Amino acid sequence: MFVFIDSAVTGCNIAIADDSDVLAMHQEPITRGHAEFIMPLFQSMLRECQKQPQDISKVIVTVGPGSFTGLRVGLTTAQTMAYALARPVHGITTFQTFSCAIQHDNPRMVVVDTKRDDYYVQMLDGQHEPVSDPMCMLPDDIKSILQHGMTITGDGVEKISQEIDLSCMDVVPQNMIDLNAVTQALINNQLSLIEAKAFYIRDADVSKPKASTR
Repeated sequence: MFVFIDSAVTGCNIAIADDSDVLAMHQEPITRGHAEFIMPLFQSMLRECQKQPQDISKVIVTVGPGSFTGLRVGLTTAQTMAYALARPVHGITTFQTFSCAIQHDNPRMVVVDTKRDDYYVQMLDGQHEPVSDPMCMLPDDIKSILQHGMTITGDGVEKISQEIDLSCMDVVPQNMIDLNAVTQALINNQLSLIEAKAFYIRDADVSKPKASTR
């Protein structure tokens, strides 16, 4: 049995599943305050599916890119949980999570809203594997790499569709990740797991917390 935690983009998203089925899942549509929700949600979901923390065999967490605070909360929770239970912890990227909503094998471009004038972008194939480096791009740059037959998805789609013409593209907007689709992909071993380490595209823009004076 595994637990999947995502708080890198909009929502506090948690799923518990075994090797064949989703046992419990919940999406709390928040943009901040993730730390207050994750553990109470997890504990409530364990009760819902009548399981104990010790039944968890591995922890999987979204590693980014995304909101600095939300991402750190999810990673810290997952790493702490894995340490306390002596279980392995693995990561998947935000690009992979959004890719899971696409049910066909077409190549896709995942566009993540940075809350600035640009976007985080990566191309993936129909098996949710990256076929390009992750990039930080302006709308005109994204327009220049659009390809016929490609599906555009992610939480940046609605915003960028107001800036460039996507009318001839297959567009799948997502305000939040499709948690069921991601969990099913994890059950079926369709996602490559990576190290549970924060994945930033633009490290220089991240403000590090001040050192404690205590």
